[in-house]
Amino acid sequence: MPNHPTSTPSTTFINQKPPPPLPPLPPHKTLHKRPLLHPPIPPPSHPSTSSTPKTIYISARTPFVSAIKRARALLGNSPGEVVLLKASGRAIEKALQVGLLFLESGEGVRVFTGGSEVLDDIVDDEGGKGRKRKWGEEDGEGEKGEGEGDGEEEGDWEVRKRRTSTVEVWVTKK
Repeated sequence: MPNHPTSTPSTTFINQKPPPPLPPLPPHKTLHKRPLLHPPIPPPSHPSTSSTPKTIYISARTPFVSAIKRARALLGNSPGEVVLLKASGRAIEKALQVGLLFLESGEGVRVFTGGSEVLDDIVDDEGGKGRKRKWGEEDGEGEKGEGEGDGEEEGDWEVRKRRTSTVEVWVTKK
């Protein structure tokens, strides 16, 4: 099984209040979510172990059957192969459904939940006329600053931190 910390509940999170809701955006601002960054995926020919499993990132748009086929192909036929499914936000349900399918077929499945902080850009939408820009796209109004902080204006955008839920589903071939 994976070298993952034991999942014992921490008393510091039990009595902790949830964070206050984020303030609403002014009408002339829009929120652009940055993509979650992850390391490059190694080729399928690399052997997987519990310390370096083959990883599949599941998004909300990943087709269910494609995720299953990809995981089955990476698991192979030899016992002990490990595949790690990672998902966040709306994709958590899909990753859990894939894990449940493997559990019902007799494979070893372990689930770990967590969270991560992500940064979103708050962009002034007056000149954009409602047009959605991709993250990092230039507006033509000068250089954008690489904003790091909790809402401080830098360049022509602000940055807002938020937390998102994540899940890891470890599937082991038996």
